[in-house]
Amino acid sequence: MPRTLIEIDRTSAEPLYRQVRRAIEHGIAIGTFDPAHRLPSSRELAAELSVSRNTINLAYQELVAEGFVESRERSGLFINAEMRPHCAVQERGTSPAIDWSARVRRYPDAGVPHIEKRPDWHTYPYPFLAGQVDVTAFPARSWTRCLRDALYRPHVFPSLQDSVGSDDPMLVDLICRQLLTARGIEADPSEVLITVGSQQGLDLLG
Repeated sequence: MPRTLIEIDRTSAEPLYRQVRRAIEHGIAIGTFDPAHRLPSSRELAAELSVSRNTINLAYQELVAEGFVESRERSGLFINAEMRPHCAVQERGTSPAIDWSARVRRYPDAGVPHIEKRPDWHTYPYPFLAGQVDVTAFPARSWTRCLRDALYRPHVFPSLQDSVGSDDPMLVDLICRQLLTARGIEADPSEVLITVGSQQGLDLLG
């Protein structure tokens, strides 16, 4: 199961279960948790946070009692999407403002070295080359399923349209809720910029 963004302060006077409960409510408010997927079990979350299962159970019990989380028989715990507007949002930690206009290049650097790729790259035991795929490890079934989903409603519209000055909103949403959260990063869609590849992203940052 993807990692959550829950952080606890063991030096705080606030009980651990209250910290967990508050963090989950915050996650519900900002959309970290998908209503269609169950919340981590008490065992999973306890292992992730290195706390007892009783701590997690107390947090979940409060959330269920207040209606933020609902228990479904034989399925687990799920967030109650209707309660999202009523959840308390914690203030994000402040960090020094970054002047991105001073960091991002207005024009790509023509001096970026060209990457040479050998046509027989696949014959090498360790072909550390950019942009090449190991066919023996490629998730073909998952890739096929994703392609199929992308060509049917509701995904087909953002998949095939030219968004001109913006990124695919569904892709950005999944990046915020799944990829970034799994790495312990909390971000709003407005903070995500998608490039055509790592090379372009590195070139923009200079």
